[in-house]
Parts: sequence; C-alpha cells; structure tokens
Amino acid sequence: MENENVLEAIKQAILSADAEGVKAAIAAALDAGVEPTDILSLGITGAMQAVGEKWNAKEFWLPDVMAAADTVKQGIDFLKPRMALGQAGSTGTVVIGTVKGDIHSVGKNLVATFLGASGFEVYDLGEDIPAEKFIEAVEEHDADIVAMSCFSTNVTPVMIEINDQLKEKGLRDKVFTMIGGVAMAPNWAARVGADAFAGDAHEASETARAHMAQKVAAG
Repeated sequence: MENENVLEAIKQAILSADAEGVKAAIAAALDAGVEPTDILSLGITGAMQAVGEKWNAKEFWLPDVMAAADTVKQGIDFLKPRMALGQAGSTGTVVIGTVKGDIHSVGKNLVATFLGASGFEVYDLGEDIPAEKFIEAVEEHDADIVAMSCFSTNVTPVMIEINDQLKEKGLRDKVFTMIGGVAMAPNWAARVGADAFAGDAHEASETARAHMAQKVAAG
C-alpha cells in the first residue's frame, strides 16, 4: 500500500504540474524501495496516460498538457542519476529521435530513459530529425537499433525514408528498427518497413532487449 501511495503522489504531482512535488514524490518512492523502472512505468508513464485521458475528455487543454510534460521532464531528469543499471557493460546501442516534421518529445524521452535503464547506450538525436541524421548517427555509433517516434501519421514518410536509406547504405540487415508514438499502431510497422512497433516505453525496452538476446544467440 505504501508503494501505491508514493506512486499515486508522483501521478498527482504531474497532473498538477508541480515540479518540486514530483521530485519529492520520486525521492519518497526511492526511499520506500520502489524500483526506478517501476517509478517510470507505474508512476510517470501512468501519469501521462491519465493526461491523455483528460485531454480526450476535454478536461485538459494544450497548456495543461504542456505543463504536465514539462513536469515529467523534470521528474525524469531528477530520476536519471539515481538509476542503477545493475548490469556490466552495454546491452546494445540505440539511436532514437522524433522524425522530421514532429517536435513532440515526452514519449520519446521516456523510451530513451527506459532503454538507458535497461543497459543500452542511447544516443538521443532530439526532435524534428531528418532521415540523413538518423543514418549518420547509425554509422557513427555502429548502432544496433533505431527507434523512431512520431505524433502524427503525416510524418510517417520520414520513417519509410529512414528504412530506405538504411537499405541503400547496406545497413538495413544490421539494424533493428522500431517505431512508436500516439499516432502509431502495430500494423504501422509493416507499412513503414520497420521491424517492430512498441506501444509504450516499457514495451520498447522489452522489444529491444528481446532483439539483442536473439542477436547474441544467433552469434
């Protein structure tokens, strides 16, 4: 019950856009022995799901969503240095970004945080990133995985372009690509030529880990 209370405090702080409150609630959750990944998946991600529900119900408007998103960012920034990976070395290398034409970052930031917590070396390119920047980062960092995010299906042609450019560079068979974002659904992976879809940050982390386990097993 205590864990439920501290996670609920995180959620309420985010819904209230209380940056100092969310930091205090995260600290209390850590003190109570809640795992950082549970804070992310049950506390922070749960709060953003509630924000989405309030938006759909017209209880929240754009300023409310933006304020909650900023509170989430500050909460994640507070949590990051307190996260113990508990793993030796890197699980793999991920290049992640929100594709060109889209500036949304909250979901992408959560995915990047989950991947980092799972032992991946994560290179976050940011938002509004063109295909060629993804390719440059893949080559520079010898990436195992490319994670692409978008908020609107209008920018999915950029995802197709990224996969096409990977093929042109002879990298497609070496790189696992996955997509996500509120506008996405599982069938969109095949539509843009990606290997997988992830519905949330936890699923993205699990999908990435499963791929790397399979890759290691295959030699």
